[in-house]
Amino acid sequence: MDEIKSLGDIEHVQLRPGMYIGSTFGPDGLAREIEDNAYDELANKFATRITIDNPAPGNIVITDNGRGIPIHDVRLENGDMKDSIVVACTKLFSGAKFDESVYSYSIGLHGVGLVAVNALSTFLSVTVRDRNDHNLYHYYEFTNSILSKQESGNYTDLDWSTRIEFIINPKHFTIQDFNMNKMYERACLVTSKFKRSEIVIDGKIVPKGTLEQFARFKLGLAEDIQLYKVNVKQPNSIDEVKVYFTYDLNGQNQSVVQGDVNLHICNGTYLTNFITLITKCITKKYGLTKADGQTKLRAYVSLITSSVEFDSQSKSTMTRNMNGLMNLAERDINRFITNSSYLKDIFTAIAERKSFSKAARKMSKKKKRISAQDGFKDCLDTPGDILYVMEGKSADGSLSQIRKRQSEAILPISGKIINVTKANIEKAINSKKFKFLLEVLGVNLKNVNQQNYRYKHVKLLCDADPDGLHIVVLVTMGIWYYAPSLIKNRQVSVILPPLYGAIKGKQFIPLYSLNETNNYPNHQILRFKGIGEMSPEQLEVIIRNAPKEYILTPPDNQAHANEIIRCVTDTDLKRRLCEDKRFTLNTLFKAIAHQ
Repeated sequence: MDEIKSLGDIEHVQLRPGMYIGSTFGPDGLAREIEDNAYDELANKFATRITIDNPAPGNIVITDNGRGIPIHDVRLENGDMKDSIVVACTKLFSGAKFDESVYSYSIGLHGVGLVAVNALSTFLSVTVRDRNDHNLYHYYEFTNSILSKQESGNYTDLDWSTRIEFIINPKHFTIQDFNMNKMYERACLVTSKFKRSEIVIDGKIVPKGTLEQFARFKLGLAEDIQLYKVNVKQPNSIDEVKVYFTYDLNGQNQSVVQGDVNLHICNGTYLTNFITLITKCITKKYGLTKADGQTKLRAYVSLITSSVEFDSQSKSTMTRNMNGLMNLAERDINRFITNSSYLKDIFTAIAERKSFSKAARKMSKKKKRISAQDGFKDCLDTPGDILYVMEGKSADGSLSQIRKRQSEAILPISGKIINVTKANIEKAINSKKFKFLLEVLGVNLKNVNQQNYRYKHVKLLCDADPDGLHIVVLVTMGIWYYAPSLIKNRQVSVILPPLYGAIKGKQFIPLYSLNETNNYPNHQILRFKGIGEMSPEQLEVIIRNAPKEYILTPPDNQAHANEIIRCVTDTDLKRRLCEDKRFTLNTLFKAIAHQ
């Protein structure tokens, strides 16, 4: 049996440090063990102030003003009596964390903290204020893991009860210093939960924010994005979860879900439990897939529990299933999903983007060169200067004679096209006329805001009657929905056709009302029933000089957009607008004049 080596606790930690502190890439695990003890005192209302200092690489000092580590004699297994601090620094699993009467819930769990720190340091000092005599302190110093000094003395001006300082042994670590940014981030989490606390890092007080502000920081959310809070507690238990969640339509598609358990920022089953719950609520309400329900999801889950299970000493993943507690939040989550207009818009947009992607794959099979179906006449340039969208083929002959074949194209539209405000994307692209319009424009459904359209300008020219105006509205709405940047960049306009024309010799003057004809007593007056009655020369005056051309502009905001859609879809509202004397041709002319 001589070949079997029996290791002491210190030696075992030194031989297998990863078993006790997780990663040995850097010494953060050691600092976390001491932080946990201080945060335990704070979370359980024994301490109000913690300081963390990093005076030199590999050197850390942590204090708290809690109760102080209890000092008493401990009977060992062999019957010997030993000082409790010495035992805590040299014997594994000797802490008080397994006694639930000490803490309602515990942050540090394993009882290996001081032993691991001592084993992997060249220097460790522990200074503790006596619990009974607050002017008395006890000092312990370990050099290369061996107790080298132990003394007691009086001190009347201590603002802490426990002070621990250590210098790491660099041979055990790849990186020789602590990640103070991580410590600062965790301190921000602690101060957001415990308002009476004060944490000072390297002489600077950590600012107190709210847990919502911390969640926004971790999720990278702007202040104007709505964040929903759900807070539930397990009956007859301290177990509690606070969830902040939203959807960020402008962010990446992958879900971002983070959280903390008992003040440990970590991954784990509890996050999966929440994701499962919220996707269930969304798929049930909106008929989306689980993947859709996680698209754009942003959530921060903060959990307090009396019984926590981590996968390792590094406490990076919490493995305990929290479905029971999480399911208590289902009612509140459903309430937000049902009543929030913001979330409704987000889920609608996600569904539309999914449809757009499907439609884009379908349209991607089109030929690079657009066919001449339905009388379409393309130009030679790509991109062309102008695409004329006109009503029917009645004026096709005239327009074909005067257009610039190199840079101007013509798309006649016969009959009405689909109303996109009443149709989803799948139905829209299955409409032959509308799909062809999108192909002619060069719309990329994968990115409706893309700028590589086939024409620099789109000009609509239809008859001055209800059918012509209806076509203008439907084409305009189609472009707004599926090529919005064309309108945003003022590349779409409507050329208003004249109702009359004054002719004298070779001069042609377009007129837009009967009253205007009185101004030309010596001219021949023509009445146009449609643009098809115009000669090429007359039509050229209309399209080249464009005396009445209205440039389309996008809505100012979503409320404005909703009003426009209502004007198009609400039959009763349309009738009342047509009967309202404030909405006349002169109103439109005034709008054109101000452009």
